[in-house]
Amino acid sequence: MTDTFLKKLPFPLGTVIRHKQFKGRFSKRLKPRYLIYFGKLDEIKVHVFFTTTTQVNYYREGSRKSVPYHLFPEKHPCFTKECVLDVQVAYLIPESEIEKLKSRVEIKGRLSVEEFKQCLRAITYTDLYLDRVVYNYLRNLLFSL
Repeated sequence: MTDTFLKKLPFPLGTVIRHKQFKGRFSKRLKPRYLIYFGKLDEIKVHVFFTTTTQVNYYREGSRKSVPYHLFPEKHPCFTKECVLDVQVAYLIPESEIEKLKSRVEIKGRLSVEEFKQCLRAITYTDLYLDRVVYNYLRNLLFSL
């Protein structure tokens, strides 16, 4: 990562933010959500975020038990409850919307480089869930750290 690249980012890589009224992709309901920042995909001019879910049992023994995941323990400094990174949906926020987003969130902390890499490994374990451009960007990001 070059210093110039990092200066263009609205948040450092691995920043955990809490959005008070986030509308998920599959729900019409607004609710508080934690998002993790994975950088800017210049090719399509978007910022990449993934959310977490407290529905840990879906990943341990439920309908998502075959999906790779990263577990954040209950005592994690960035989260208030045990949760997992939801690797199946990348939220792509257009460059034009990022300032509005920044005004609606609270920064909760930042993942360590090692934990950020673990998240990237879980996300890129398979390419079943993501658009090829996003998958390639995240895979390259993992190898560049």
